[in-house]
Amino acid sequence: MKKIKSTSIEEVGVAHNPDIKKRMMITAGKFGNIMSFGRAVFAPNQSTSAHVHPDMIEVFFILSGKGVFHTKTENIEVEKDDCISIPAGEIHWQSNPFEKPLELLYFGVKI
Repeated sequence: MKKIKSTSIEEVGVAHNPDIKKRMMITAGKFGNIMSFGRAVFAPNQSTSAHVHPDMIEVFFILSGKGVFHTKTENIEVEKDDCISIPAGEIHWQSNPFEKPLELLYFGVKI
């Protein structure tokens, strides 16, 4: 068992937009197939670039605010207490076109 205090972890930029900040509690290689577990905050009008994970699924849980998850064929609005999953191989991106920050938890699992 290991306790991690998230406030002790340095905030860094997400890979697909370094202006969006995250704290990574778990990184690849620490717990089997879990590639990441983190918390990210999108300020108003921030978005990631389109990207794909060929061998990883991602799951997001919205802590506060609202945002939009995009694929080539869908735009899904999310808000507090929503959970959304992205299958491996699907091109996707996230945005916050709203006036308040979007805060979320997410994890990735290698398949």
